[in-house]
Amino acid sequence: MKAKYIITLIIAGIFASGLSGCSLLRKRVEKTEKVEYKFSANNKTRLSLENTNGDIKITRLDDTLGFVIVEAVKSADVRQDEFDKPIESIKINLDTTGDVIKIETEIQRGSGLFRKGYAGKVEYNIKVPSNLSVKIDNTNGDITLVRLDNDINIETVNSSIKLNK
Repeated sequence: MKAKYIITLIIAGIFASGLSGCSLLRKRVEKTEKVEYKFSANNKTRLSLENTNGDIKITRLDDTLGFVIVEAVKSADVRQDEFDKPIESIKINLDTTGDVIKIETEIQRGSGLFRKGYAGKVEYNIKVPSNLSVKIDNTNGDITLVRLDNDINIETVNSSIKLNK
């Protein structure tokens, strides 16, 4: 009987020490990173944005120089020991080589027993000149369009669309 008790204690100790290194028991904190990009819209016909999680605001610029300004705020829950490191689960891919400015958000899906969704979000505030058409593909997050009279194509799921003139 005493041997069963000792074996049970040993197994419980091994299990507890195994969980102590597990990220399930580590406290997670929200971290945000702000990035800004500025592109010339010269010889560009469209801005294309694909985003999975996060709100999007697109505003027409009165600027005659023809620049596109992209402000993005990445947010993710990270472990405290990762707080001083860049957010690795979110990437913003930019392609300005052709006549289309392409912005694609890559958000890794959470893994583990209790983390099944996306591991963060990116909120965009983008300013575009009036000669650029806009294509948005967004899954989770509201879309706000301010003073846009550009050609607009929006595909969305779980979002609301607001048009402000």
